[in-house]
Amino acid sequence: MPSTTSKRRLLYQDRRRRGLCGRCGNFSPKASLCERCASYQSSKINKTRRSTRNKSYRQQHAAALKVSDAKNYLSRHRRLKQTVLMHYSAGSMCCALCPETRLGALAIDHIAGGGNQHRKTIGQSSHAFYKWLVENNLPSGFRVLCANCNIKVSPRAARSTTLAAARARRHQAKTKAKVIALLGGKCSECGKDDIDILTVHHVNNDGAAHRRSIPHGKSTMYRAILKSGNIKGLECLCFSCNVNDWIGNLQ
Repeated sequence: MPSTTSKRRLLYQDRRRRGLCGRCGNFSPKASLCERCASYQSSKINKTRRSTRNKSYRQQHAAALKVSDAKNYLSRHRRLKQTVLMHYSAGSMCCALCPETRLGALAIDHIAGGGNQHRKTIGQSSHAFYKWLVENNLPSGFRVLCANCNIKVSPRAARSTTLAAARARRHQAKTKAKVIALLGGKCSECGKDDIDILTVHHVNNDGAAHRRSIPHGKSTMYRAILKSGNIKGLECLCFSCNVNDWIGNLQ
């Protein structure tokens, strides 16, 4: 037996074939709705009713819609990112400084610097940034870089020049080098061995939980790993491979 929705759809289609308003059945040969129904359709009262029905539906199907919404967002973001990268790479979809072509590893770089301050004014997410570029007709002053090259060319943030701060940075660099050496000293995917672009990757994607479990935050993660000696579930990746894998797991 046809559902109520199916019956309404069939009734609407039958009315339109006969040149009638699909909603009330009054004569309306040119438009799908007569003037009165069209006015009601766009009225505030009807919008409120539709909103209430949609809210009720979303509450009943929250889990499935959460997954569906996430997939739709990622699909829109991927198309937007491809549009922007195609423009700033002149169609090559390649890093301006190296042969990297993996979509997940590529991003837009501010040639003159100041990317952090710019994103604070338009929204921190990459989606907001790409959207801003498109809405402003893809202005000049930007280029495509992979995560590795972005790290290498980006100017370091202002740092304290005190002797204690300099000593702490040297100690942290030595600690990182020891951890990277424990993990093989090179990226396990591409083989790069430049310490500046290497990092620790959590194979099970539980890096955030691991950092939260460390008493003093993520800045001491290398020290915590070195102290425990436990490298199970960890591997060494370069930043490009790391971000590409992370984005791949979101798809």
